[in-house]
Amino acid sequence: MLDASPRALVQAPPLYPHEAKIRGFEGEVLVAFTVDESGHVISVQVLGSSDPIFEKAARLAVGKWRFEPGRRQGRVVRFAMTVPIVFHLNQ
Repeated sequence: MLDASPRALVQAPPLYPHEAKIRGFEGEVLVAFTVDESGHVISVQVLGSSDPIFEKAARLAVGKWRFEPGRRQGRVVRFAMTVPIVFHLNQ
């Protein structure tokens, strides 16, 4: 349990896979990762996806995200997160 909710500093969206866009595919990838003490994302894992075509783009995007360091009882700590990455054609 962190002292406060994690706050993203950099959260760029994933690049839409070209083949998925051409075929009109939309999808979602559930990604789990750890944020280290400096706020960098490490250990990105795909827990599930609606289509494997989206997995690489989701992993690459999340790997570039940055957060304020997590704090527990005032001390900087690593923390884990799980988030859905949604791919919509109209975005």
